[in-house]
Amino acid sequence: MTSRHLDDGHRAVIVWLVPISRREAEFVGINGRRAFEDELIKDDPDLLGRHRPELSLTGR
Repeated sequence: MTSRHLDDGHRAVIVWLVPISRREAEFVGINGRRAFEDELIKDDPDLLGRHRPELSLTGR
């Protein structure tokens, strides 16, 4: 999730829906969304790819 402040004082929130595996969902449940986002940044997967490999999730 990304948040940006606009010139008119409003804030825009950009949310991506990304399919995740069962293991990744369990990781989110245990470690939280922010930790999962950190893993996405670390692995830098192609989020638009139809067959994205599962994240390595080595950070936790």
